[in-house]
Amino acid sequence: MKILDMAKALGEAIKDDPRTVRYQNAKSVCDNDKNLSSAINEYNVQKMALGEHLRGENPDHDVTDAIQRRVEELYEIVVSNPIMAEYRESEKEFNDFLSLVNMTISSGITGEEIGCTEEKCKTCGKCNH
Repeated sequence: MKILDMAKALGEAIKDDPRTVRYQNAKSVCDNDKNLSSAINEYNVQKMALGEHLRGENPDHDVTDAIQRRVEELYEIVVSNPIMAEYRESEKEFNDFLSLVNMTISSGITGEEIGCTEEKCKTCGKCNH
């Protein structure tokens, strides 16, 4: 039971970490922005429509182009939105943090040192060695 108590304490510490708080706040803002949500939803619908259209017999080239242009337009709207930029940046930071936590736990289990060496980093891609 001691391990479970420690895991719960770790979870609570992760929840209170500034990277987690930033990510959760950014996610909430993103989820509650009606314009952004609308653009994301339409993007998803248009992507599905494009897929359906292309799976049909003899897809019309003009229709394909029109849907593709709209998909690209919506993509630009979404990725250029500062709310989405903050969400994506905070999500990456949060995921990197969780990855480091998991590597640290694994290190404790396996006894392998974690750390940055050129040889180790060739496979992780985190620090660009």
